[in-house]
Amino acid sequence: MKERPILMSTPMVRAILEGRKSQTRRTKGLDFLRHIPFTNGLDEKPYKHAKDGTWCYQLQTEVDDSREYKLRCPYGQPGDILWVRETWTLIDGKFGYRALVTDEEARRYKWKPSIFMPKEACRIMLEVTDVRAERLNDITDDDAKAEGIDYVIDKITGYCGRNYLHGGYNLMITPYHGYRSLWESINGEGSWKMNPWVWVIEFKIMEVKK
Repeated sequence: MKERPILMSTPMVRAILEGRKSQTRRTKGLDFLRHIPFTNGLDEKPYKHAKDGTWCYQLQTEVDDSREYKLRCPYGQPGDILWVRETWTLIDGKFGYRALVTDEEARRYKWKPSIFMPKEACRIMLEVTDVRAERLNDITDDDAKAEGIDYVIDKITGYCGRNYLHGGYNLMITPYHGYRSLWESINGEGSWKMNPWVWVIEFKIMEVKK
């Protein structure tokens, strides 16, 4: 069992604590697939090696030369632990967390980015339960919900979700669109169309320190 840090935005930290988020998608470690020359199989899916459980990708070149690339998820394997880095500060000598205060209260403090959170400030530990690789746009409605998007189902209007890119709540066809706005709010408009390979990391809460 290994422990690794993972960055989470304030809305996603709240979704974890509320039991709405049990998945996260990350591109780290898969970007190289877009830059390998002569590939004709980028729409083929990576597969799990039967012997050791590692993820692999079969690359086909122009001369039909086949090579197998092992893909190592930088966020670990099932059973490993992720310690969450979130926006934080020091309040009266104690660690304080942006996810625990309202917007009005937050104005009273100077917050530090999650990337600078030391491990001793971590309060949320997650256990990895599953890892797989897939295209970003292959996400399903159920997986979009498991990503923790904020939405409601109205009897009259149907699905109404938070628009993370432009703010507010909008009538959307499916949770899929809610996740799309979340992705673009983090990675920029147009990033969804690039449809990159992503690691899908599923997890469960192991510990939340008081």
